[in-house]
Amino acid sequence: MSDQARTGRAPHIFAGSFGGATLYDNPDYVSPNAVRSALKRKAAGKYGSKVAARDRRTEHVAAHPLPRSPLDGIFKGEEGSEDDGAEGGEDGGSE
Repeated sequence: MSDQARTGRAPHIFAGSFGGATLYDNPDYVSPNAVRSALKRKAAGKYGSKVAARDRRTEHVAAHPLPRSPLDGIFKGEEGSEDDGAEGGEDGGSE
């Protein structure tokens, strides 16, 4: 927060109670509502960019699938996994 927001300097000081000639005008004054609104807009923009990035990533993954590895399912007993161990490797051979 700026110093003016913390000290609460008013934007205007008038000669009368609620009007009259302006004795002091603070052009740098930012109302608390404007500060709160700016913070909300910034947070909303941050969230929107996260959602957009997530959507781009989802589209990219769908458009560029990973190739299937020959080792996929080796421990699940899928096709091709029995063929690898049937050749008598380290564990499969008899002495």
